[in-house]
Amino acid sequence: MENLNDLYKHSMTHPDVAEAYIKGLDVPEAILQNEVPDTSVAASFDPTPDPEPATYTVTVAVADGQDEMGEVTVEKVGGTEEPGTSVTVNAGDSVQIKATTTEGYEFDKWMIDAVATEYEATDTIENVSEDIDLVASFKQSGKGGTKSNPEPESEEPKNTEDPVEDPENDLPGTLDDPKGDDDPEGGEEEPKKE
Repeated sequence: MENLNDLYKHSMTHPDVAEAYIKGLDVPEAILQNEVPDTSVAASFDPTPDPEPATYTVTVAVADGQDEMGEVTVEKVGGTEEPGTSVTVNAGDSVQIKATTTEGYEFDKWMIDAVATEYEATDTIENVSEDIDLVASFKQSGKGGTKSNPEPESEEPKNTEDPVEDPENDLPGTLDDPKGDDDPEGGEEEPKKE
């Protein structure tokens, strides 16, 4: 091709030639002169391998100081490995978490970063899409608090109105008024009516 006008005319029917020329590739003169008969070209490409799926780790543990209260496990749903305290799964897989208690204790809650979750003692986490670190908290059976955060023991006030027997006169009274005369001032006793 002698000038850019020839290149322009040829690029109108062969845009690939113009693109090659613009990119600075060597374009054979025979192609530019249109001296090559129409030809078919076949290309073969190796398939791009699928990328490895993302993997995530789910870890379970017992809250500090509560090891004697229970045990925890996690396993991949449909997996063949034994349950443990950590499992690595592909993105989208599901795992089952389980907290079992020892005698005298009950499951309190699962926590993530010290924040309570809504997971039950045995639960399934579906479609795992991030690393998860769960901590199980336990409490004594029948108690509201946990060992690491116990509910205060309530001291019930002594009922001073409980009846007691007066050994001198065999009449019921109270701790505050053992004789049953109900005289807070300690004055004279009223005569007994028979």
